Amino acid sequence: WIERKLLRAQLFAMAETRIIAENFEGLEGMNLPVAQFVQAFMTNPYLVRKVALVTGFEEQILRSIPAEELLEVFVQWDTDSTGKISFDNFIQGVYQMRYRIKALQAQAARDEEQYVLADSVKRAKDAFDKAGKKGKDQLSLEDFIEALSDMDQLQRISAATELPVTFFESLSAGSLLDLFKQVDLDSSGTISLEEWVEALVQIRMSSYYERKTEEQEAMDAVREHAEAALNEGDADLNGEFDFMEFVTAFKTNSRFLRKVSLATGIPVQELRTLQTESLEDLFLSLDTDLSGTISFAEFVKGLAEIRLIRMKSV
Repeated sequence: WIERKLLRAQLFAMAETRIIAENFEGLEGMNLPVAQFVQAFMTNPYLVRKVALVTGFEEQILRSIPAEELLEVFVQWDTDSTGKISFDNFIQGVYQMRYRIKALQAQAARDEEQYVLADSVKRAKDAFDKAGKKGKDQLSLEDFIEALSDMDQLQRISAATELPVTFFESLSAGSLLDLFKQVDLDSSGTISLEEWVEALVQIRMSSYYERKTEEQEAMDAVREHAEAALNEGDADLNGEFDFMEFVTAFKTNSRFLRKVSLATGIPVQELRTLQTESLEDLFLSLDTDLSGTISFAEFVKGLAEIRLIRMKSV
């Protein structure tokens, strides 16, 4: 079992390094002294951007690292102690960066999932307590229907499941009976706290997983086009848009508009009609950290959200 696990890890690492190498096609002959590589990294904005995109690091963070710290990092990449950074050294170093970021992202995803689960359980229990009468630990069909007919209760159930109140309001008498039977797992004719919580949490988590899948698919679809759009519109090559760059790109750069169109699904002609006031509103909505600039991560996330809204409206 341990040998199989190690083999899978090795195959995964090989696949990852192959993907990374493909992103840096043209650098295969690289073999620079470490100090010279530091200089190249600090003066080549396209190299920094590509490293940021491949690893998941924020481009601005990579740009802000002092030369002394870069030297310390790249010396560690020189694993064969030649005093130089070969292409293989470079790819392995980038792989380690990518691996660390993915590990952090995976942990963040697990933390978020646990938070959503715990929140759903808490809200489901609260809704059950309010639905029961005089400390009852079972809900009859009458209690169930009464709970789903009360606006306060519907709001609690909606909060626990993240389904809109209107969904429950639209249920017919027959649908309510069917729902009661689905929640009543042991067919006892009543719903226990455990059955109630399991049903509501299952609804919430199913919606959560579906939404996260949609978001990831949208991010994957957008990223390449967003990179091309950033390359077109980021006039000073600092890895982000300021407001003037953003407006200028929308108003004067057809290639930029084409990339944004491909990312979001909004026709170029429609993007051309955006006035400065609308572009300002868009800029402010994408600048989620209120920094006055739009980072690549904010740009990708914002375009992905627009793409999802567009897809659901079609």
